[in-house]
Amino acid sequence: SLSVGGLTCRCYTMLAKQSSKGKAKPATCTGLLSGKTFFVDMKIDGGDVDASESFRQKLRNLGATLSTKFTSDVSHVLFKEGSVKTYDEARRRDIPLLTSGWLAALE
Repeated sequence: SLSVGGLTCRCYTMLAKQSSKGKAKPATCTGLLSGKTFFVDMKIDGGDVDASESFRQKLRNLGATLSTKFTSDVSHVLFKEGSVKTYDEARRRDIPLLTSGWLAALE
C-alpha cells in the first residue's frame, strides 16, 4: 500500500503489480477518498488562471466530496499558487495542503 498525505491507497500496490505483469490496470481506486471533503484552489501561470475544475473531477472520480467554499467540513485542501487566505486558513486549522503530485500518486 502507499500512504500519501495521511491517506493510504491499498490498490496502488495492486495496480503496480498488474502493470509489471503487463495486465491492464483499472483507471482509478474508486472510493479511495470517500468520506473526505476537499477544497480545491489550483492556479497556474503565476496564479492568473484557475485550473481547479480538472482537479475537482479527478477527486470526484476517487470518491471525494467537494466544497466550493472553505467551510468547517473541509478535511483537505488541494493547493497550488492559490489564495494566501486559503493557505493561511489551512495552516491555522491544521488541514493538509496537498499538491497535484499528491493526487497523481493516487491515480
